[in-house]
Amino acid sequence: MGTVALGGVCNTMPYTFEKVPFKKKPIFNYRLAVQLGLWTCVLLNILWCWAVLDIVPQTIEMACSSRTISGQLYLNSTSVTDVCRGELSLEGAASKGEISTIPLTKLLQLDHPNFTWVAVLIEVFIVVSISVSYLTIGTALHHTLSGIVVSFNMRKSASTMSRIKNKKKFPKEWLAKTGLSMAAFTIVFVVAMLDPEGFVDILEKLVSFTLNTEVGVFIFLMLIFARKEPFKHLEIPLPVSKCLYRLIYLLPLFFNFAVFYDIYSTIADIVNPRQYPSILINISLPGINTTGSDILSNVTGNLSTTTVAHHT
Repeated sequence: MGTVALGGVCNTMPYTFEKVPFKKKPIFNYRLAVQLGLWTCVLLNILWCWAVLDIVPQTIEMACSSRTISGQLYLNSTSVTDVCRGELSLEGAASKGEISTIPLTKLLQLDHPNFTWVAVLIEVFIVVSISVSYLTIGTALHHTLSGIVVSFNMRKSASTMSRIKNKKKFPKEWLAKTGLSMAAFTIVFVVAMLDPEGFVDILEKLVSFTLNTEVGVFIFLMLIFARKEPFKHLEIPLPVSKCLYRLIYLLPLFFNFAVFYDIYSTIADIVNPRQYPSILINISLPGINTTGSDILSNVTGNLSTTTVAHHT
């Protein structure tokens, strides 16, 4: 998700920059606003990850050894069996294709009922965040698809007279833009509704791969060709300094490393798919009068008797 939030700016900037006056001061303010927005997003991502990792157990074993053990306790005269599936953990959420917010809100409601409003606030924030992201990235997608339609029509126009005639075909061009955008949005919406887990995988792997490739290869080449003919003579109100321009050679190193890592992690997941275990804990009791609190206090000390059973 962080890749989409931070890397997606390269796709939204062409649309937003179109509204900026082609003067030095407005362009400077635009770049400053983009930088402040990016660093705010970075800060929020760091704080969010810190909060989730501090509250939610990372693995099923950690969740089962904590006091928030999920499952049921079956008591008899000799032993207690606790089947712990670690649902309130990041690993357990990943096994079901859930985002980290779900175990986070459940833990807040379970352990800190006085802070239930925080869980509600998180859910509202996520709804607003997803809506804004969908509209922002969606607007950039519509802008890109509209440009493809216009470019296609321009190629069909072999002469100036044919271009004038094409202006009379504005309704057809508008229908083509609208139809292509609606088709793209429908595909995204249907995939997200029918297979949410697969949609999350697409965001984590395919979108990450394409965005990193876009910045590490195509935008890098665009910056190189921008200072060569036939674009070298174009006037730019606020050009990039030579010192800052040299930093563009770090783009392919950084982003292409992420591309190769995406390929490696995807192949590794296909060859060795992750298996999420359930924890079966058997605790021997000295007598019938053992209470549930005694059982919970002895769970951590008896994890050495744990048997891991993999899901089929």
